[in-house]
Order: sequence, then C-alpha cells, then structure tokens
Amino acid sequence: MDEQLAAIEPRPELLPMQFPELKLDGRETTLPVASYLRAVRQFNRLVRQLNPALIYCSGGLPCQIAAPVARLRRIPLVCHFHHPAITRDYYSWLVKWADKVIFPSQFTRQHSLRKARLAGDVIYNGIDVTRFQPPARREPYWRQRLGIAENAIVIGQVAALAGHKRPELLVRAFSQLARQSGQPLHLCLVGKGPLEDGLRALVQALQLQARVTITGLVPDVLPYYQHVFDINALVSSVEGLGIAVIEGSACGLPAVVTDCTGLSETVVPDTTGFSFALDDEVGLEKRLLSLVNDPGLRARMGAAGREFACNTFSADVYNEKIIATTRELMG
Repeated sequence: MDEQLAAIEPRPELLPMQFPELKLDGRETTLPVASYLRAVRQFNRLVRQLNPALIYCSGGLPCQIAAPVARLRRIPLVCHFHHPAITRDYYSWLVKWADKVIFPSQFTRQHSLRKARLAGDVIYNGIDVTRFQPPARREPYWRQRLGIAENAIVIGQVAALAGHKRPELLVRAFSQLARQSGQPLHLCLVGKGPLEDGLRALVQALQLQARVTITGLVPDVLPYYQHVFDINALVSSVEGLGIAVIEGSACGLPAVVTDCTGLSETVVPDTTGFSFALDDEVGLEKRLLSLVNDPGLRARMGAAGREFACNTFSADVYNEKIIATTRELMG
C-alpha cells in the first residue's frame, strides 16, 4: 500500500499490529487471553495518542480488539464485513457493539440478520472502472504466451483453486461443451490453491491438456479480462459478492455465475450475463453454449455489463457512500 499512501497528504501511517482471536465455535477453540489483553492495551494507547474521530474495522475480527476501546472512549466504531460468518463469530467478534455495520451485498446483510439479528447498510464493493475497461484492441501476446489459439473462444475464471470456487465443476462442464460444440474452445483458470494438483489430474483424465490452461498465481488479472477471456465465469457455491465478476463486466465480458449468495447481485440475468441454479451442471453447460455460439450475444451482454459495473460498482459510487456513512457517524 506504500505507493497509494504516498499520494495522500498528510500521509497516513501504517502501524503493524497483531489480532489474537478469542474463538469458541464448537469446532475450534482458541483462548489467547494474555495476548488479546496486550493487544487491547496497545490499541488503547494508540487511540489515546491519536484521538481519532472514528474507528473503522475492515472485517469482523478487528472489532474484537477495537470494540472495548471504542466503547471506553466513546468513539464511533464501524465494522465493514466482507463475507458471511458463522453465528458465534458475530458475537465473539463483538460486532454488536459497533455503531454501524456495512455489508458488501444484500445477501450478506440478510444472512447476518438471520443469524445474529445484526442490521446495517449495504455498500457494494467498488472497482476502478477507468482501469478495468475494454481494451482499445486486443494484444495477441497474452494468448501466445499461454499457448492459446488466437481464434479460440476462451471461457475464463479468476479465483483461488479452492473448494467453494468449484473449478472442477467448470472443468467438467467445459468437457461436455468441447464434445458438443464445433467451435475452437479453451478454458483458462487464473489462480492457485489446494485443488491445483487434483484439477490437473482431472484435466489429464478428460484428455483436455491442450484445451485447458491453469495459470497459477499471476501478478495482475487485468490482461486476462482484456486480452484472453471471451466469457467470464464464477461458479462458486458461496460469495460475499463476487469482485471477479464485476471486474470482468467492467472489461466488457459477458458473465456466467451461480444464482446463489452474493453472486446473484453481480449480474442482471439475461442482460449482462446468465445465472444457473447451484447444482444445475446441465444449466451451466447450456448457458455457456449460448454464449459460445453467439458472438453478437456476447457483445451485447458485455456492453450491458460494462454499463452495469460503472453505474453500480464503480469506486466513485463506493467512495461517496463510505464517506457519507463515516461523516454521519462523526457528526
């Protein structure tokens, strides 16, 4: 963050701090009481020194340290969630003591209301739509370095290779598409994670080595949206929102997502992309096939997705809402 902070005057300070967690959730119990109390005292000294007008916690866990200090010193406290939590976490993180809770999606807010009667405001995550935008022209270099044919129709997913992202579902669906469609198809999975070895074995078993690329960790996802993908997918079983869908839409890509959790809020169905039911693998294949076979539909959905991303998920919209919320709390 140093480069971004350097552009701000007066420059904000970054101070490293540990967040030892008191956790009692039935599956895992951690009670580092001494280190937790030390962290609270350290944070209290910092607050006394800086005398802030507001304390902002990015995620639920920092609330566990900040809430007692904010209450003691009567400083407004904001807790900004990024994804749903299990019921006990809402209580153990002391989020009930926050003056304002922010959620990234209606789904996350409704989940919190149901699990812990925790209300708050929905402020969609924002992206830089001046950076994530359709390219003036596609650079063939990016496909060439991956060994992907220039004329291939590429289905891509940007996500950790983890269970809830369900990359194996996308590989299986792609395998069926490759058999059904006469189009030159390619699948590109951008990311790394614990499922990587198993995915490579699955790709080999399905004899798709020449048609599936698994990139591993990449320094920047933008070139993949702009120069590699034709269709952007995210087939997760759960997401707080689904930033990868929004980034792809901002770059003019049609989306295919699971109709569940926060993902349902990242597309306008049949306008910016398609959604499919959680366990409907055939539905996923059909929606991908519709886009594979119709370049005009891809272009229309991509243009609509760009407009949707700019109007709903831009950093400017996000900043305005965050600033309004914090100003209200600070009086």
